[in-house]
Amino acid sequence: MEKLRVKYSDIGLTGNPSINVEAVLQGVRTILHTRIGERMFNRKFGSRLEDYLFEPYTFVTSRLILGEILSSITRNDTRVQVITKDTKVIMNPDKRQYEVVIAIKIKGLEGIHTYSENLTPHSK
Repeated sequence: MEKLRVKYSDIGLTGNPSINVEAVLQGVRTILHTRIGERMFNRKFGSRLEDYLFEPYTFVTSRLILGEILSSITRNDTRVQVITKDTKVIMNPDKRQYEVVIAIKIKGLEGIHTYSENLTPHSK
């Protein structure tokens, strides 16, 4: 069986180019931190994640955040498949944050990769 050869690239946060896994993970971050309607020529791109960060720290809110993460990534990035059983949102009301761990499979690349971040209001 022939191994797929792909190359994903993007400009990283530092302005330097990123490739493959790093580029895809940067794309996931961009989706999560872009509000729907913010991109002029792609009004459906992004997520409503930030709307939930101002809600009370409850189990329901953490489930809504998880649902928004799953749907926004699935809707906006065909390169990745979110592994739902390994993706989690852990609320930490004492620190006023949610710890997010997203497990993804990247098309054309081997293995499961993880994107993680602590989300707080205005954590862009």
